Amino acid sequence: MTRRTARTLTTARLARPLLAGVLLTGTALTLSGCFYLSPDEVTSYNASDGIAVNVGPVHLSNLLVVTSAKGAQGHVSGTATNPTQQPVQLTVTPTGGSATTVTVPAATAVRLDGQPSGNTTATAGPVNIAAVGAEPGANTQVTFATQAGGSVPVSVPVVLDTAPYGSASVSHATYDAPTSSAGE
Repeated sequence: MTRRTARTLTTARLARPLLAGVLLTGTALTLSGCFYLSPDEVTSYNASDGIAVNVGPVHLSNLLVVTSAKGAQGHVSGTATNPTQQPVQLTVTPTGGSATTVTVPAATAVRLDGQPSGNTTATAGPVNIAAVGAEPGANTQVTFATQAGGSVPVSVPVVLDTAPYGSASVSHATYDAPTSSAGE
């Protein structure tokens, strides 16, 4: 066997595993791309107790109604985000309540409970409800409206006025340990 033939055989032996590795890597990359091209595999969900909805340019997230009981006073909780460069008027009308209009500043997110949101001092609301028409654990209808988005009725969850959404504290029965007598 000549030197040239030996070199060709050695090169061929080294090239086969290299070619197999390249083909295997290409196949793996091609098949892994199927995940990104398949819309049925990608789902979204609300990672909170509330719900999300878009009303025109305004995105509402973590929408809840907070109350202590059916018929009691409550408030709408959630965040309104305005990605536009102009302020947007958002009208919130809960079932059985009166309409409240809040201004969502340009390029800002505000909380509907009247508290500051994140790093901004901008506030909106609060959006209060004189008498919530559903008990905690149920849903109640709240209509959100903007000039660009029209009116959007939304079924919003009702939660108890306790942490983390409310200000009421929960009271629990106390337990007094029995005392024992030394002489018994």
